[in-house]
Amino acid sequence: MDEKLKAVILDDDKIFAEVLENRIERAASEHGLDFSIQSFQSVSELESNAAECDILFLDIELSGYNGMEWVQKWRSDKKIRNIIFVSAYSEYVFQSFDCQPIAFVRKTNLPEDLDRALTLYRKKISERSKIVLIPEGKKTRIFCVTDIVYLKGSGHYVEFYMTNGDVRILRGKMNSIEEIIEQYGFVRVKISCLINVKYISGMNKKQIMLESGEKFRVSPKYQEQAYEKLKIFMLGSGE
Repeated sequence: MDEKLKAVILDDDKIFAEVLENRIERAASEHGLDFSIQSFQSVSELESNAAECDILFLDIELSGYNGMEWVQKWRSDKKIRNIIFVSAYSEYVFQSFDCQPIAFVRKTNLPEDLDRALTLYRKKISERSKIVLIPEGKKTRIFCVTDIVYLKGSGHYVEFYMTNGDVRILRGKMNSIEEIIEQYGFVRVKISCLINVKYISGMNKKQIMLESGEKFRVSPKYQEQAYEKLKIFMLGSGE
């Protein structure tokens, strides 16, 4: 990429922040990304000095602050475009969904998780205009991946619920469509429903919540599968 992107690190551990900055620079180069990086050790320091950023690498347990709670307010001012959480506590991974991060990087697995996080960031950039072709009999229907929030099967038809509120319907089988689109981050929560993980704001093993406020019960058959897929999406492994 020719465009220089602004990255910010917020971590109250100065030594780790320096390690992370070096890792980001090396990994970004491998992914064809060019970052200008600033590091801050406190929320007040960042708020006083940083303007907007393309991506924020954020620790969760900060001195006097919970990173997930703080970033919701700061992000509402549209100063942060993307978030990658960096934490020593992997138990926060599903709680972090409320902030719609690109990924969750474990400090204990930094090289591998950071590589995956930047892969997902690069993928997000490229998917802004990515289309998927879905056959319908002799026809082919065209969808922009990021415009699809979720899919519901109804008899011989599949309903595509779009970000603009439209519902597009095509004749087809959910299993066949899943084979085409699951690579783009769709998870099955019941036999008749696939959800785009980009629009998930929260989850437990029995229920998924979307940014829109909609809730979906995860059927027992798909609970473990959905849980593991979301964990893999965020962490890069099921461990």
